[in-house]
Amino acid sequence: MARDISAEEEKKIEELLANHPFTRRMVERRAAAAAAKAELEAMKKGMEKGMEKGMEKGMEKGMEKGMEKGMEKGRAEGRAEAIRNLICRFLETKFGSETLQLQETVQKITDADVLDEIVSKLFVASSLEEMRKIINNG
Repeated sequence: MARDISAEEEKKIEELLANHPFTRRMVERRAAAAAAKAELEAMKKGMEKGMEKGMEKGMEKGMEKGMEKGMEKGRAEGRAEAIRNLICRFLETKFGSETLQLQETVQKITDADVLDEIVSKLFVASSLEEMRKIINNG
């Protein structure tokens, strides 16, 4: 059987509870827990944003490096192709259709430095046999 209490009595009870050390500790603990939870959420969001930006920058740099390497490789391949074509044209012009097998050998060489070395010796070769030696020895 609960008895009815007046508004004044209810107010006094609330004041007593609010000022009681146990109640204060509970309120402080709840406030601290809420603050810690909010801080943890903020840190989590910050880390997510940081990781996202880091991934974007990493992908960007990776793509740039990949494109640079791809372009560099493409230039090297194009240069090698041009040198191979020059050597084959020289062989065909100077020695005729007898050089078809030798031209096939030239087409298999992919190292531009080796091809450059062959080109530097082209003009001093006086016979098809000399050219075979130059090309076969790289």
